[in-house]
Amino acid sequence: MRHDDGIPAERVIEVERVIELDGPIDEVWALVCRADLWLADEGALGLGDGPNAIGRLVEGGIARTTRLDQLDVGRRIAFRWWDERGDEGDASRVEITLVPTDGPTHLVVRETLPARAVRPARTGTTSASSNARNRTLLGSAANWEIRLMCLASQVAFRSALVLV
Repeated sequence: MRHDDGIPAERVIEVERVIELDGPIDEVWALVCRADLWLADEGALGLGDGPNAIGRLVEGGIARTTRLDQLDVGRRIAFRWWDERGDEGDASRVEITLVPTDGPTHLVVRETLPARAVRPARTGTTSASSNARNRTLLGSAANWEIRLMCLASQVAFRSALVLV
């Protein structure tokens, strides 16, 4: 069995998070597209540049290169990202999908990492590449909750402005 991006299923690690956002889907989409407001400290995904667009995000001093895989405006973004000191072969794939409902907007984020990208270092010394792998795994598991809380705060802030 193969995963969506062609990697054998037994060779991937997947992180998925779901959040309900109390805002209309078009407003949530506009915020999702502003990666610098929730996904990273600075940078952009390069969404307006078409398929395979290259972007750059910096989070906590770590710069990542991004490559756009798919864009379904208003509904879904899929891209690959990797530590720019590492190798694109160790890139993880991130899919962000908005699901409209009668109530809050559901956002699903799924990050798929090739298992080879998270191998522990084999020696006592670590290379820049193995450090990049470890940061990728840690960022995938722990940071999505923080990123999604930042996004939820942005949605709540925008809603509060409308009420004023």
